[in-house]
Amino acid sequence: MAPADLPAELILQIIECLIPSNPPVAFGTTHLVTRTLLSLTLVCRLVSCTARQLLIKHCLHIDSEDRLDRLLQQSVLSATRRGLFLSPFPVDNLDIPSTVRQVDRLSSIIHRNLTRLVIDMPLRYLYPEDDHQQLRPVLRAAFARMIMLEEFCSVRDELYLSTVEGRQEPAIWSFWPRLQRLALYNVAIESSQFLEGLRQCSSLTHLVLVRPDGLAEEISPRQIGSDFLPSLQRLIIVNTAPGFLHSTPFDQRKWEESFVGRLHALRCPGDGEGGDSDSENGSVASYLSLRIPFGRDDDDIEICQEWLAAQAITGTLWGVSDDHQTLVYNYSSSNSAV
Repeated sequence: MAPADLPAELILQIIECLIPSNPPVAFGTTHLVTRTLLSLTLVCRLVSCTARQLLIKHCLHIDSEDRLDRLLQQSVLSATRRGLFLSPFPVDNLDIPSTVRQVDRLSSIIHRNLTRLVIDMPLRYLYPEDDHQQLRPVLRAAFARMIMLEEFCSVRDELYLSTVEGRQEPAIWSFWPRLQRLALYNVAIESSQFLEGLRQCSSLTHLVLVRPDGLAEEISPRQIGSDFLPSLQRLIIVNTAPGFLHSTPFDQRKWEESFVGRLHALRCPGDGEGGDSDSENGSVASYLSLRIPFGRDDDDIEICQEWLAAQAITGTLWGVSDDHQTLVYNYSSSNSAV
């Protein structure tokens, strides 16, 4: 008796079951899902087509200029909603015209369908006054067109894309009307650029600030009015324990005049206790202190950035608990979603 052939629809459903219900922003190149889908592209035309579509939708983990170049050469970017991890530059060099052109080209292709984005780029390694090849305006335009983004994380900075020396330009992420979840590293939260940017983010539900500056700085009540972040559900502030000791307000009055204090007063009018981390009282703010691994006492910057990258790529960033966490990350493990 000849074995019965499985219907094509069932075969494709089995392949699609490789993707979990809550997938990460992008499966890494060594992840089991990525390796399985790559193998399936070699099976037959029917299976290969579906596997390629799933690779493009769920496995865009671009961590080098070469990988970005190969992606653009394949011309397989479909019109499905997708996530992307983008880190094509060396860790300390942005002044690479070929890579900037690649990023601009990728943006022009996928900006209408890109909904989740994590970037790890050295944007602070090329200031406007040193940008003799005018690369920063190209990058600014590339990110400005990504208006379909709902989730964004910048691992190394606040998405620093100023193009003119001495002039504070609007934050690019403030131009994305669908933005719901935003994570930034080392942003100056007392700056008018940051506060005015947030004012435009009426759909923002989750805001994660890692190692921010200005926690103890006074914010004018005029800068945080009744219409400030109307949809916000969670504000998570992340740092190492030593970092918190150097950055948080040291008395009640300073806290009440700070960004977190003003936001708490806006959400909890008449609350005289001033508690800034009790979600049951209506506050959206909580603090997360990262434990420092043994032997890395002077690595606050790297620890915070590594933690942010790992959490953002896996998609677990927005639901982290306000408790002490040990830094856990592994970019090469096949069991990791990073």
